[in-house]
Amino acid sequence: MQVNMSIPLCAALALVALTYAAPQPVNDDGFTPLKVITDANHLAKRDGHILPLLQIYEDGLSDAMMFPGVDVTVGGQTFRLLLDTAASDIWIPSPGFKCLTAPVEGFEPRPQDFCVNAVYHSDTLSGGMIDNLNYNETYSDLYNAFYGRAGYETVTIAGVTVKKQQIGFIDEGHWDLNNTAGCIGLAFPLYASAFFPGNDPSQDKESERQPAINWHLTAIKEGSIAPVFSHIFEKGYFPVGHEIGKLALGGIPDVELTTKWASSPILKVIKQDLRAPLSEAALKNTPYPDYSKYKITGEGVTFTVNGKTFPALDGTGDTFIVEIDSGSIPVFAAKSVIENIAAALDPPFKYDSRSQDTLYGPCNTTLKDMTLNIGGVPLPISKDSLMYTTTDVPGPPLPSESNDECAIAFSPNSPAYEANYLFLGTRVLREFVTVYDVGKLQMRFAGRK
Repeated sequence: MQVNMSIPLCAALALVALTYAAPQPVNDDGFTPLKVITDANHLAKRDGHILPLLQIYEDGLSDAMMFPGVDVTVGGQTFRLLLDTAASDIWIPSPGFKCLTAPVEGFEPRPQDFCVNAVYHSDTLSGGMIDNLNYNETYSDLYNAFYGRAGYETVTIAGVTVKKQQIGFIDEGHWDLNNTAGCIGLAFPLYASAFFPGNDPSQDKESERQPAINWHLTAIKEGSIAPVFSHIFEKGYFPVGHEIGKLALGGIPDVELTTKWASSPILKVIKQDLRAPLSEAALKNTPYPDYSKYKITGEGVTFTVNGKTFPALDGTGDTFIVEIDSGSIPVFAAKSVIENIAAALDPPFKYDSRSQDTLYGPCNTTLKDMTLNIGGVPLPISKDSLMYTTTDVPGPPLPSESNDECAIAFSPNSPAYEANYLFLGTRVLREFVTVYDVGKLQMRFAGRK
């Protein structure tokens, strides 16, 4: 989920910007890049284990809000969890889970269903609880914060089973997506895994965090799936529980492609990815210790709108980054880039007195073409992903079907990010087949019907 960063519950809000060089992965740990993945030209022939992604966010005002949920069986009990490629762990609530309001709202007690739609059936896990280890996650927006214990349980997704998966077992906190019972993360553990030594979360220190091997890396290591996963999302307004896409473990869904594959190496960890350097002991057991989130270089990445091409990232510095996150909705870009997009429309979208960050205009503005260009491959983006209708009614028409007012759906980068940063959430990922090729450490994208 995009919340800029996450920090331990007890940690200070100031983020530590440290240069950190993670050690190279060893060759015999089972997590070095595998060679069984085919090249990009053959990805379309790899179906893998496919399961539906389901809408878990109840908004009702527009098609802008799309959070993907996936059904995961933990210890024989099936939960609907947020699928988040910027998180790493699986966590579920214990039967005694105490729901609270968000930290910024006082952390006041609330009924369980204010936070989650289910809790686990037992206060222990079949694989055993882990002594002297706790789970502790707080997002920097101070809306989602939760902590508890750690243990092992059997976890099955789309018929693929890991018999002893380490998970977080949450006893207290706040979770915004109460149409779910937690989260399953598919990022590399280095950044996002939130296990800490000891039994008192208030004593946790970021430098002592102990990343756990997450579910999909375990399934890959055990040979249950090929080292790749992918997803597609649909466009439109979807009520809670409606299918909004597909997740494919070990391949890609069977969809018709409209472009060649665009490929770019996944970037190694950079200083902005870590709040503090981890101990050597923690890194020793961390798979892929050079990698954190699914990020690619932004060098040479451009937008084309109505025939006008310009950089998709703006700013100075040596590191231009594009981040991919299935657990978030927005597209974040430099304000100047969004303004370039708006100016290329006919008529152009403009600011008004309502907001200095949102550009408005008629939904029937001319958009002959728009592409995000990665590695020389133009990936089409439709009007329905670029903008949203401002009509304040449930399930309004899509921009392509409306003659009313629309607004650009892309948002300016928050102060935590520099102008040389582009963040891709489900708002635009629904235009592509998005492939996380863990085996070759590549991100791949293709346009689709």
